[in-house]
Amino acid sequence: KHNMFALSTGEFIPHDEALIADLESELLKVDQTQKAYNARFKTDEEHEAFRISKKDKIRIEAITAKLNESNKRTIANLCKRFAISGIKHIAMENLDGFQGSRLHSTDKNGLNLLRLHLRTGLSSLKDEFTHIAPKYGLLVSLVQPEYTSKMCGHCGCIDDRNRQTQEE
Repeated sequence: KHNMFALSTGEFIPHDEALIADLESELLKVDQTQKAYNARFKTDEEHEAFRISKKDKIRIEAITAKLNESNKRTIANLCKRFAISGIKHIAMENLDGFQGSRLHSTDKNGLNLLRLHLRTGLSSLKDEFTHIAPKYGLLVSLVQPEYTSKMCGHCGCIDDRNRQTQEE
């Protein structure tokens, strides 16, 4: 999957992959239950639309909460590392408006990627970063994302060849 952060140094900061895998597994279980329910009662107008069980909802919410806490710890550790190394200013892409707009597809297992994106808290990472960074004496600037993945970090040249793959 995608990383939580990609630094200008070329380093990638990953999500907690075990929690992501747990979340994907739970979401896929719910999807399979919903498909089975819909197949069984598709033509039956007396049955209500599928609703996720309370037990499943609680499990998904618990994993989501753990993932959000993991994200906060990762951001705090990253800010601490930056402060120790003398970095005082961080520039981040402002991805407001993105909201997973390119994630309407499903992955190879049939998981809706937009739903995973929303559950992983990716849209709130910027807000968490701008909240935590000042505690470490860091200034955060937001830049518009246009061409940032194609721009050379050293000279500023924008070229399609600067981005070899989605992750590089």
